[in-house]
Amino acid sequence: MIDTPLVERERQLAAFDAHLRALASGAGRFVVVDGGPGAGKSRLLAAVRAAADGHRVLSARASRLERTYAFGVVRQLLEPVVARAADRERLLAGPAAAASAVLGAPGEPPGDYAVLNGLFWLVANVCETGPAVLLVDDLHWADEASLRFLAYLLPRVDGLPLLVAAGSRPESDGGLLDVVLTEAERLPLPPLTPGGVAAVLDGVTGQRPDAAFARACAEAT
Repeated sequence: MIDTPLVERERQLAAFDAHLRALASGAGRFVVVDGGPGAGKSRLLAAVRAAADGHRVLSARASRLERTYAFGVVRQLLEPVVARAADRERLLAGPAAAASAVLGAPGEPPGDYAVLNGLFWLVANVCETGPAVLLVDDLHWADEASLRFLAYLLPRVDGLPLLVAAGSRPESDGGLLDVVLTEAERLPLPPLTPGGVAAVLDGVTGQRPDAAFARACAEAT
């Protein structure tokens, strides 16, 4: 796979850079990068991961094939943390214990609110040891239970050293995805201009294309 340059995304990168710097003061944010197919959402999230060097990064990618599995995205984010943690008891202490029902630990599942609250406190406990970044790609394909948790988490990130960055198509599902897209900070990814397409082509081929060819590629894509 050709690693094409990331162009015409300076504003988005600057916004994430500011959010990452603000984590030290506990200024958490929930940001959704939205754009159509091929707009570069995954590439931008990869750039956020690289910029978050030194922070704990938890990531997940939603899939159309897994939309019927409850808490699939949440499990991708949090199961590895709990499974590998030397301080598992601390992570699941107090109200966070209810998260065990989702993450495969034995015990009777508590009520829905207790699960959401437990997952929130698990995330909060993760943040106790330093800033954390949650990356969720293809949010528009997330399962409903995970969307419900993210909608629950969204108004609670302020005060935590936590950045949630998600990539989504700007489409409506008439449900929980709309709640997240409405309440989160939005960073649109517009299509590249012909000049941006020319820069990508230059990076791929090592040769600056003429303006007509760049315009044709911009129209075709």
